[in-house]
Amino acid sequence: MKGKSTDKKKCVTFTWMIENASYCYQNPLEGIRSPSFYINWLGKSKWHLSFYPRGRQSENYIDLVLYREEDPGKNYCLIDTDFEISLLAADFSILKLSKEKKSFYANRGFGFSNFERRQTIFVDEKSNFLPKDTLTARCRIWTPGGNIKKNIEYVARTRIGVEWRSFVWTIPDFSRLQSSKKKTFYIKAESDGNEMISVNAFLSQKLNCEELIRFECTCRDSSAKVTDIKLILLDATGKSIECIRDEFWFDDACECKPFPFAVQKSKLLADQNLYLPGDVLTIQCECTITTGIVMEKIEKLNFGKSDDAQATPIGDFSADHEERLSPSTRILKEDFKFLYSDGFLSDVILKTETATFPAHKIILASRSSVFKAMFSSDMRETREDSVDIEDISDYTLQRMLKYLYTADVEGLQWESAIDLYKAADKYEILSLKKQCSSFLKFNLTQTKACEILLLSDLHMDDDLKIHAQNFILIYDKDIFYSEDWNRIMETNPKLAAYTMRLKIK
Repeated sequence: MKGKSTDKKKCVTFTWMIENASYCYQNPLEGIRSPSFYINWLGKSKWHLSFYPRGRQSENYIDLVLYREEDPGKNYCLIDTDFEISLLAADFSILKLSKEKKSFYANRGFGFSNFERRQTIFVDEKSNFLPKDTLTARCRIWTPGGNIKKNIEYVARTRIGVEWRSFVWTIPDFSRLQSSKKKTFYIKAESDGNEMISVNAFLSQKLNCEELIRFECTCRDSSAKVTDIKLILLDATGKSIECIRDEFWFDDACECKPFPFAVQKSKLLADQNLYLPGDVLTIQCECTITTGIVMEKIEKLNFGKSDDAQATPIGDFSADHEERLSPSTRILKEDFKFLYSDGFLSDVILKTETATFPAHKIILASRSSVFKAMFSSDMRETREDSVDIEDISDYTLQRMLKYLYTADVEGLQWESAIDLYKAADKYEILSLKKQCSSFLKFNLTQTKACEILLLSDLHMDDDLKIHAQNFILIYDKDIFYSEDWNRIMETNPKLAAYTMRLKIK
């Protein structure tokens, strides 16, 4: 049932996305913990969410709990809160919401048992609750006294590792297979080639001495938590003879568990030409291996957003924009892309030290006020139809030109975003500068905060500077005691002092 949050006081919003959520391997009473987040205005307290995929009271439900973490020296200091926890759809509308008022000591958690039925989330309404198999939970925290002075939004992501395999396993000389011998197939990890799971085939006998083909699964790596395996016995035409499927949960490496079903050997020997061509048993194997949590991080931190602001996942800005374009706009964009790549009727050359790039004055002037001023005056560049580009690499200039023609910035990485940001600022391409700034904000980390503070100060970008300063104040000691901060204090003491003074305002 959809709900609506109506409280308009300043709050902290923590949005948590769990990828591959249907592969959660936790037992009842076991939870998945989110990355931690801080609330500066509540004594710099540290918090996290926990998701219990099989509940704490009933394994037919999921539970969501908000925890205040250990706080040395303040463990017995109560923090009064109003909070809500919700599950969100792909468009961030609320599917399920519960509210509570609680006072938190450190190392205490409150939340909602039997929050929603597993059947609803993972089966009946899976397309709503798990778009692209991602569960999105959101927690919003207020204080009765209004201690939170500014809206803060965190976006965190946790990924459960899943490896898929499909292969054909052949067992030669099948008719001579002995009960004392096991035939083994090893399933290896994609990342490092280490053995994760092995499947054994062997003979056993029933009381009537009939021989049965049995299978068992052995865990060979502690990272393999759950394995879903389907074994399909194939005949000479590739059709299925038998299909055996089971799910195995492993607590320890080297743990071995049998499949509950078996196949009669006599059935296969009765028609060897069909079932055992060349005395070879052919088995198609399909398996899914859950490898635990492989990634967890805070990937976005926003300050001062409106109360109704909703989190958006981090992705390729151009790809998201592309999906919203009308067909006619896409065609126009492709035409401009061709104009850029082909250089047809170009009337100006941009020159670096090592390369030249043909372009069109009308495009450059319409997108950049610097180029507009350059081409509308009696400057040398106008007379000679060439422009010397200094302090910009060939790669950055190429990406800047592509943006001017197509508005594409796909595939941004940290260094390329910084270089493009500098180029956009120099040539006053405001929309590109804004996109690069957004990318840098979204991907800001403790190790990169000082770099962005200096960058924003150098380019007089107050919006980016305020974001960097707020981020630094959240992780104050971790950053203030770093070598990067020491360098700022040495090279730009005024900036360092002003930033540190914000902490006591």
